[in-house]
Amino acid sequence: MAVRKRLIVVGDGASGISLANRVRMLTNNNDVEIVLIGSNPTHFLKEDGPQIAVGLKNYKNSVKNTDFLVNFGIAYIQDEVVRVDPANKTVSAKSGKSYDYDFLVLALGGNIFAEGIPGYVGEARHFHDLQHAQELKEYVEQFKGGNIVIGNSPGSRMNPYLTYEFAFLISELINNKKLASATKLHLISGKDSDSATDAIEAKLKALGFEVHKDFDISGISSKNREIQSSDGKAIKYDLLVLSPPSSPEEVLVTSGLVGENGFVSVDKFKLNLKNYKEVYAIGECNDAPVPKCLGSSLHQAEYLAKMLAHKMSGAYYDSNYDGSSISSILIGDSRSVTVYSNYNKLPAPTEGSFTDHMLNITSTETYFSAAVRGVF
Repeated sequence: MAVRKRLIVVGDGASGISLANRVRMLTNNNDVEIVLIGSNPTHFLKEDGPQIAVGLKNYKNSVKNTDFLVNFGIAYIQDEVVRVDPANKTVSAKSGKSYDYDFLVLALGGNIFAEGIPGYVGEARHFHDLQHAQELKEYVEQFKGGNIVIGNSPGSRMNPYLTYEFAFLISELINNKKLASATKLHLISGKDSDSATDAIEAKLKALGFEVHKDFDISGISSKNREIQSSDGKAIKYDLLVLSPPSSPEEVLVTSGLVGENGFVSVDKFKLNLKNYKEVYAIGECNDAPVPKCLGSSLHQAEYLAKMLAHKMSGAYYDSNYDGSSISSILIGDSRSVTVYSNYNKLPAPTEGSFTDHMLNITSTETYFSAAVRGVF
């Protein structure tokens, strides 16, 4: 008689829920037990942050109770994992309970670490969680003119393309409010540019943005109301929107699972930890060389769910994760561009289209009804 396998998924964000739901659909409950452990009672679709901040979306549509998103046949435990012991194949929770596993998936994102940039707290705004997206919306509504500075912090694990989307949306809003003549728009461009970001930044430059290339952020001065670089440059701001730095989840650090770069090292094709073949990491916490965005996290969850379903049933599965990633960016004027990439294809945006725009603005409903549930 076959022994029932136990899969534990640590992390109840997008990648963790999607993977658990997909594995459940691909396996028999009598053969595979699935345990999802996380501590988030509500689930916020981060990709809606820029649109909430400029008033395009109602935040209430972007939040669901987490247990509502977990499919039948999955044991969802609301607890915080504080220790992972791959050698003994156990995880320990804050409640004092311990769980053993046959297969383990780490689907933890990262923590916002605003203190990583001196002066960030109290001066910079962002939209990467519900509270801060709503706060930024208030600042946007109160803005009457001046310098708007937008950028990504070095070391951020947030979707970099969302920053560009916010830049396009704030530009359109400023024009609609007839504040263009009273506003100067700045975009901070970091060192990690590629063909996609270069193309997107060219579009923003055409809209009047001053693009600051290779601006290495060193700190923010509240006294002078300026963001500063390591080589002595400074940009004045009246509204500063900056994706915050990130740090790895503490449990990954204390369990000795992250390297010096702050990420869990995985085989980029199989997504398993190199020293532990039954332990996998997906999404923002791993070091796979792909954009840190929802599109890559869901693709990783899809691949790994199929592979684990085969492996736990004793079947052979020869496919690899190919690095697939996709992100959609609203660029104004009822158009969006979509950025595709994989290990063999550099990121490249499509031409802006109304079709992509419609797919983007309806993505919230699609996400909650299908994508995170593992339907596609």
